[in-house]
Amino acid sequence: MSHELVKTLPASRSSSTHRRLLVSACVSSIGDGFTIVAFGLMAVRLTRDPRLVTSVFVAGRLPWVFGLWLARFVDRCRRPAVVLVVADIVRAVVLGATAMIVWTAGGSIPLLCCAAAVIGVGTLCHSAARSAILPVIASGRALAKMNGYLSSAEGLGYAAIGPALGGLAFTFGHHVPLAVDSLSFAASAILLCPLTRLVLPGGPRPRTADGGRGLVRAVLSHRLLSVLLAQTVALGFTQSIVLGMTPLFVQSVLGVSPGWYGVFLAAAAIGGIVTGVLTPHLWSERSGTFFLVHGAGIAGGLAYYGFADQRTALSALAFLFVYDATVGIMNTVSPTLRLEHAPADARARTATLFRQAIYSVQPVGALLGGAIAHAYGVRAAITVAGLAAVGCFALTAIPLRRAVVALGA
Repeated sequence: MSHELVKTLPASRSSSTHRRLLVSACVSSIGDGFTIVAFGLMAVRLTRDPRLVTSVFVAGRLPWVFGLWLARFVDRCRRPAVVLVVADIVRAVVLGATAMIVWTAGGSIPLLCCAAAVIGVGTLCHSAARSAILPVIASGRALAKMNGYLSSAEGLGYAAIGPALGGLAFTFGHHVPLAVDSLSFAASAILLCPLTRLVLPGGPRPRTADGGRGLVRAVLSHRLLSVLLAQTVALGFTQSIVLGMTPLFVQSVLGVSPGWYGVFLAAAAIGGIVTGVLTPHLWSERSGTFFLVHGAGIAGGLAYYGFADQRTALSALAFLFVYDATVGIMNTVSPTLRLEHAPADARARTATLFRQAIYSVQPVGALLGGAIAHAYGVRAAITVAGLAAVGCFALTAIPLRRAVVALGA
């Protein structure tokens, strides 16, 4: 491969770091699952206007427009785990305060938007810091396995356990899921505290592609990273349409009650959890990269299209299960390739650039989805998302194939 090999930590230290990252990801993701359900249900309770419902989702993505500024600091930081801990503490405080306000004074769309925006900043910093740490504690097959297991751990919490319990907790009080998420971030911070002793190897941190424009040019000129970025932008755009419409579609069209809404999401998420665990083993010899990425993208788009056409909760669940399974594959293969082929001194910024690309287009996608749903119905918005995803992967098939062959990825 053409990417630079990295020096990893001794096995004993890296194994302990692996466990702490995985457990903290699962714990905080369970709390996130509570919050995502609570925010969605609260927004639907406050208004039935799709444009206002999606505004909460948009607010959580807006901080990523400025992501490279913060990621530049993380790339220069010799102790990125400190950023992980601080981000968790800030999110714990903000969610605790939001839960208190909702409990005592009730919720509102502006309150939910403000909380989502601050949480988005913390998520940005946490993601960048973890991307800087991962290539230091693992490489090659171990890096792919770590990405797959992290994807499964987050899916288990964020999309399975969290939503299943979050929907039920919401029935006991709108503030309860937010309080649980606050506690989960506090627990994650405690788990990650020992990692703050981890110092990245080397002398003063280099400053390759220091400016945001320089990094973008470097990524766009890379045969593989440029294709992955194009796919990431398209997936972020189409996914935002569906994520913004799912609460309305599942409750208003399919007739799923608020208490069972989280269970519905949790059942679908099992697909992503399973593929997140299995993909590193299927991809252990780095064969079939093209078919994994391309096949998952096409299947995911078709799953969206089928999801929009369903009339019962059970049949819709089957299509959403397939989509989540494709996400588990993509969340293993694509992040591994990005970290391996990114400049060694700009891994946090490269990972953030991809997340920034997703979150920058997601507000546009969510607002467009809300407008389409307002004019033509929720089914039409989800159908458009599915067709757009299929079209993107059809267009990028040949460039992806050539890049994978040329780089031996």
